[in-house]
Amino acid sequence: MVILRHISARRPAFTLIELLAVVAIIGLLSVATIASYQSIANDVRSAGAVEQVKAALARGRGRAIETGRSTVVAFRPVFTSPGVQQLEIVLAQFAGNTYDWISDGSGSLPQGANLRLARFVPISGDNPELLSPGVGVAATAHRFSDVEGDEQLASSGDAQYLTTSNLLGVQGIPEAPGIIPAVLFGRDGSVAAIIQEAEAEWCFIDFNGDGAQRYDGSDYCNYTRQTGWNPPAPCPPELPDSVMEGTAPAGSCWLGAFYNPTGTFYQNRNLIEEAVPMCQWHDDDEPFVVITPYLAVFDDRDAREELDQGAWINTRQGAAYRGRDLTKFIDETGRVLHFNRYTGVAMEASGR
Repeated sequence: MVILRHISARRPAFTLIELLAVVAIIGLLSVATIASYQSIANDVRSAGAVEQVKAALARGRGRAIETGRSTVVAFRPVFTSPGVQQLEIVLAQFAGNTYDWISDGSGSLPQGANLRLARFVPISGDNPELLSPGVGVAATAHRFSDVEGDEQLASSGDAQYLTTSNLLGVQGIPEAPGIIPAVLFGRDGSVAAIIQEAEAEWCFIDFNGDGAQRYDGSDYCNYTRQTGWNPPAPCPPELPDSVMEGTAPAGSCWLGAFYNPTGTFYQNRNLIEEAVPMCQWHDDDEPFVVITPYLAVFDDRDAREELDQGAWINTRQGAAYRGRDLTKFIDETGRVLHFNRYTGVAMEASGR
C-alpha cells in the first residue's frame, strides 16, 4: 500500500512585533530625512539671502561713487500678501535737505535736545528687491552709549543686535517692535557713520516722497523752512492738513537688552529707552534708520520656532527679552557681513 504524504512548505512570515519595528525604523528615517532636508533648505536660503544682500550693497556703493552722494542700503519689513512679511531692500540717497529733530521730553532725552537729521529718498528707477520670507537682518547697536549714569554695561553696543520688526506680531500680539537697519556709503564709496554733506548722524527715508516723516501711523513735518538744495515745500500750510508741524515723538520705543557690570541681565531695562523714533510699527512707517558697520543675516523663522516669542510683548521687559534672545540666536547662527575699511566692499566674517 502506497502512503501519500503531503508535505506543506510553510512560508516564513513577519510577526506583528517585527512589522511594527520596521514601520518605526522607516518613520525614524523619514523624520531624519525631512530634518536633514529642512536644514539643507534653510542653509541654501540663508546663503542665497547673503549673496543677495552683498549684491545690493555693491550696487548701493556703486551708486554713491557714480553720483557723489551719500547712499544708504536699507532693509524694511513690508507685507507682500495677507499674513506674509518680507524684507524689502531699498536704495536711497541724500535728498539735499536737513533739519533739526527736537525732543519733546517724552523719552530718555531731555526736552529740547536737538539732533541733526537728514532726509533720504529712494533712488528713482531702482526697484526694491525682496528677501525670501523668514529671512531676518540685524544691525549692531554700536552707536549707542554703553554708559548710563555711573553704570557701565558689561558689554558695549557692539555686542548687541537690533533686529527688524515682525509686523505681524507688532500689530497682533503685540510684540515689541524692531528697527530698519541700513548701511551708509559715503561719496567715495567707503562705509560711513556720518552723512558728510549734511554733517548729520541721523537720517530717515521718505518712502512716500511727501516731505514729511511718517511714524506710528501719523505724518510729521520736521522743518518749517526750506533748506539745502532740491528741498520739499516747507510746512505748514503747503502740505496736507493731516501733516502735523513738529518732530515725530519717540513713543514707547524700547530696544535691546541691558546688563550690569557683572553681566546680570536686567529684565526691566533696555539699551535704548524711548530716546528717538527708531521703531517700525507699520509697514509704511519712516523711522530713523539705524546705520551700522556690520550686518547680520539670520533665519527669523527658526528663531521664532526655537525661542519663547510669547515673552516679547511690547513692554520694557518684553523688549529686553526680545533683544537678549535674538542677540544670542544671531551670535550662534547668524551670518555676519563686514566691510573692507579701504574699499567698502562687503565680506562675510565668522563673527564680529
